[in-house]
Amino acid sequence: ETLVRTKITSHAAKMNLAKASDEERLNVCKKYYVGGWFFLPWLWIINFFWFMPYALKGGADPKLRKMTIISGIGGTVWIVIMAVWVSQYQKNRVAWGEDGDALTANYPKGRE
Repeated sequence: ETLVRTKITSHAAKMNLAKASDEERLNVCKKYYVGGWFFLPWLWIINFFWFMPYALKGGADPKLRKMTIISGIGGTVWIVIMAVWVSQYQKNRVAWGEDGDALTANYPKGRE
């Protein structure tokens, strides 16, 4: 366990975006971008906030800029979809009866 923590810590200490080369930044950005397509929208959100300062610089790599902007759009779309779903579910769960209850992971007390 200590060895794993050391490796993770040393890897994280090595990755400093300000000191990373353009190629390293592009590689990390691409990994987060691709990961977002596997229903991991928080990777897109992180990607957007981490790389936006580099994507907006003059002379930035067009691939980095494109992946960063699409990550921001994808993360925003996921946030909107989840917010709409949560609000609709909370509003209509009781009206949906057993179907609404079947969609929940926790069951209210008092029901058998």
